[in-house]
Amino acid sequence: MIGILSALGFELAPLLDRLENKTSETISHIEFVSGQLNGRPVVGAVSGVGKVNAARCAQIMICRYNVEMIVNAGVGGSLCKGLGLGDLAVAESCVQYDMDMAAAGTPLGVIPWGKVSKEFPDGDQATAYLPCDAAMADCLEKAAEEAGIHCKRGVIATGDRFVADKKLNDFLRDTFHAISCEMEGGAVAQVCRAADIRCAVLRAISDNADEDAAETYNGQKTLCATIPVVCRALELYFS
Repeated sequence: MIGILSALGFELAPLLDRLENKTSETISHIEFVSGQLNGRPVVGAVSGVGKVNAARCAQIMICRYNVEMIVNAGVGGSLCKGLGLGDLAVAESCVQYDMDMAAAGTPLGVIPWGKVSKEFPDGDQATAYLPCDAAMADCLEKAAEEAGIHCKRGVIATGDRFVADKKLNDFLRDTFHAISCEMEGGAVAQVCRAADIRCAVLRAISDNADEDAAETYNGQKTLCATIPVVCRALELYFS
């Protein structure tokens, strides 16, 4: 089974409309809707905004529905000139830019992980960059190309903040080489990595993550192609 996780209802609604033989149940105040998408079992859920909400939703999907992959689809801000409003960003990896243990000697963004030793004081699997499934990223790129939507692939930066600050925008791009910023993908990627589950993160660019972001943000309008791209990517993935 594939899990599709979005932060907001309007982000997931186009997927739920496509499901056949739908059933639903509510766990921890999150509604999980399962059904068939092109003959494949899928479960979708609206997690709520932010890393904690996304992480708990992802973990429930893994434990309750035994998903083999979670695709996190939604909107995000652009961090580079190559991504404009309505374009798509596909994650090669995610970084949690607000993971900050620098005062204790751990580089910004690095999540301590694995066996600790003198050689690896943060653990032998510590990393700032949480990997996303390369095969699904390929399929998302191809699906976007088929739909005639400009798409860029790279690092997506996650933090519990709606970025509306040019200085922070520049910092995220220059420090982590990130192409887009948002509030859930890195948390989903971390949960999936811990559970040995594949994940993918797709963002439709809704704003430029600068001082005008709140005024120019139009998530519902720019998201229109995201779910069709996810659906087509799943077809390609299983073909």
